[in-house]
Amino acid sequence: MSKQFELAAPAKFVTPHGKHGENWVDYENQPSCEMAHLFSHAGAPWLTQYWVRRVKEETYGDVSPYGGYNGDEDQGADGQPGRADGDRVV
Repeated sequence: MSKQFELAAPAKFVTPHGKHGENWVDYENQPSCEMAHLFSHAGAPWLTQYWVRRVKEETYGDVSPYGGYNGDEDQGADGQPGRADGDRVV
């Protein structure tokens, strides 16, 4: 699965609209937002930490009006603060 993250990294872990089914790692599409956390379930929590940190910084880290959501932001799950790193907002 690390290979899929490596392949997705140049595009900031985002797949263009209409091509979501072509990649395993696509942090623009909510069903795959949990992909990095699967490493913990597979016994490699250090890979979860590595990939979650990279996705958070590279995909959601831009605070300008032109970045940070990289595509399909409908004020849904991706609009929740801390979504990429699993922080719970109460």
